[in-house]
Amino acid sequence: MMWLMEKSCSEVICAPVWITLSFLGCHAAKRNVRLTLIKARANRCPGDRGQTTIYAKFGKNVYLPEDAEFYFIYDGSHQRHVVIAQRVEDNVLQSSIPGHQLQETVTVSVCLCSEGYSPVTMGSGSVTYMDNLACRLARLLVTQADRLTACSHQTLLTPFALPPGALLALDEELVLALSQLELPLGWTVLGNSSLE
Repeated sequence: MMWLMEKSCSEVICAPVWITLSFLGCHAAKRNVRLTLIKARANRCPGDRGQTTIYAKFGKNVYLPEDAEFYFIYDGSHQRHVVIAQRVEDNVLQSSIPGHQLQETVTVSVCLCSEGYSPVTMGSGSVTYMDNLACRLARLLVTQADRLTACSHQTLLTPFALPPGALLALDEELVLALSQLELPLGWTVLGNSSLE
């Protein structure tokens, strides 16, 4: 089995290489991802939100049943994500890489589930989640929300060396990073609110 990453809508990486891609969520918006070649066993079978699509390509001799369900399982030190994969060709599965709260390398396994049979793992590889600007800024906003004022944008721009125009481009990544953080009970963008 070979892992492939969709770098853009038209460019697909087809060999084991290091690349930087855009992803969903904290420690996920920019990640270095190691694409690895994995041995596929003919008698084994496996089995979304993310901004980047990942493909698992199997050898021609590996049968991926049309009626089976496939999953990509991302197993980290504190989190596990199970993401549905679609069969896009006879020997190719497609899925999205989910957001993740930690900066770490996680094991990605492909699992096949078929009615009447036990789930089977077809192979595994790894994805490395790296910290990025949106994640650091999201953590700062969460911890400092009740201390921010109308002029705080200057305070935020300085340590991150952001020009004023960069904020618009950062908005979407920041929202995605915030969606992956564990927020304190009662937290809002305007600061902590009472639970009364």
